[in-house]
Amino acid sequence: MSEVTFKPAKNKYLVEKVKGAEKSKGGIIIPDAVQSSLSKAKVLIASAKMADDQVKYDTGEVVAYYKQKGIEVNIDGTTYLLLDTTEIAGAF
Repeated sequence: MSEVTFKPAKNKYLVEKVKGAEKSKGGIIIPDAVQSSLSKAKVLIASAKMADDQVKYDTGEVVAYYKQKGIEVNIDGTTYLLLDTTEIAGAF
């Protein structure tokens, strides 16, 4: 991946989705409707300005975010996700 040049607004993170396991350990395919309400993403860029009371995540950190949240952003043909701090449940 080439370097992404993007400056997120206050309290935002530019993240790249991390593909989760779609099969159980036993090899059973898990439908989307049954999978967790959380997805994983890797933090690429954090906003330079964050509210003092917000948890701050570092570049490269893998976070859990609520499905169906965020804004898709296409940069140089690659789709990323722009998440607000309130859309992130925590980090792994």
